[in-house]
Parts: sequence; structure tokens; C-alpha cells
Amino acid sequence: MPHSFMTFGGIAFLFVAVGITAHMLDTGIDNPGPIVILAILAFVFLKVARTYNTAQPGMLDGASARFDRVEQRLSDVQDIVISVDERLARLEVALK
Repeated sequence: MPHSFMTFGGIAFLFVAVGITAHMLDTGIDNPGPIVILAILAFVFLKVARTYNTAQPGMLDGASARFDRVEQRLSDVQDIVISVDERLARLEVALK
């Protein structure tokens, strides 16, 4: 999936870049708007590509460790709730 996402994103960026370049060649470079748009798109695409490629494995490892910690905490809370329930049951029996 990551490879297909990046391939599709690269192709889409290439089409946009070629379209903007063709527009600039057709109308002239006296308007800096398309150049700014092309620079912003290039920056965003490179930033997303770098983040997507580098953050994916680390995010999975971190998420797995966090799930393990949450599971341990839930297990601890469950033990406490069971203990409190047993104490309340003993108090109910003692009061009757």
C-alpha cells in the first residue's frame, strides 16, 4: 500500500507540474502565481513523502508498545475492580 500511494502521488504531482509549466510557457512568466503554486506543491509533496516514508515503521513500533502499556493498565484496573467487588460482596453478606 505505501508504494502504490507514493506512486500515485508522484504521478499526480508530475501531471500538475507539467500542467503548470505548460501554462507558464503558454502565457508567459510575467505572473509569479503559477511559480509560487508549483513551489508550494513541490514542498508539500516532498514533505509528505519524507514523513510518510520515515514515520511509518516508527509509528507502528510506538503504537504496539502503547497498546501493550494500555493493556497492562486495563488488566491492573480490572484486578482492582474485582477486588473492590469482592469486598463489597463480603460487606453485603456481613450486613445481612
